[in-house]
Amino acid sequence: MQKKTKTNVAFSIAIFLYSLISFGIANASDLSKAKIVEYVTFELLDSSSETLFAKAANEVNHNLKENYPGFIDRTISQQDNGTWIEVVFWVDKESAKKALDKFVLDPKNKLFLSLVKADSLTLTYSTVR
Repeated sequence: MQKKTKTNVAFSIAIFLYSLISFGIANASDLSKAKIVEYVTFELLDSSSETLFAKAANEVNHNLKENYPGFIDRTISQQDNGTWIEVVFWVDKESAKKALDKFVLDPKNKLFLSLVKADSLTLTYSTVR
């Protein structure tokens, strides 16, 4: 396994564990309520620090949980090529669409968004069957 791959895997695990600790295992989400899955792919700016990104991602998790109706859960992972994948679970498509409009204007998400290459971002939705 290449050094970069090991680093990516370790970093993804660190974000996951940090999220578990922050939210508490007792607060684990009920994914059976999810009807919509949002997929976001993006790259970080070259000047972005992974440590700062982990902090910003955790702040977004808390903000989504506290202030975005219909939000269920969110995970972030990194592919070997450096692309980040964010998977967000929503109760319905209306909640997801309303959240997107709010998310980009919400000052609590400013740090997270400032670390992302805007032109690399893709967003798609799927319906849980």
